[in-house]
Amino acid sequence: MYADQSAPYLTKRKPKHDENEVFEGNKRYEGYCVDLAEEIANKLRKDNPSFEYDLRIVKDDKYGVKKGDGTWSGMIGELTRKVLCWHGAHTQPSG
Repeated sequence: MYADQSAPYLTKRKPKHDENEVFEGNKRYEGYCVDLAEEIANKLRKDNPSFEYDLRIVKDDKYGVKKGDGTWSGMIGELTRKVLCWHGAHTQPSG
């Protein structure tokens, strides 16, 4: 799942008590997008118990702007190009 980092939708989680606390994976973020993604995932897990997802900040930190050539930048561009993220490597499906 792709997201733009802005409150209240998605923010990096900050330690509440222990300044040395480190968050990993989807626990790094909090906000509406996190809650929505988890609710959707829980529904999908009813049919596919192994369903997993990773939240990440879109590479250019933008929602998206339609360019002169008709393509999109930002989150919309990554979704329309079907950019996938596998453990930090960004790829696009072939074909």
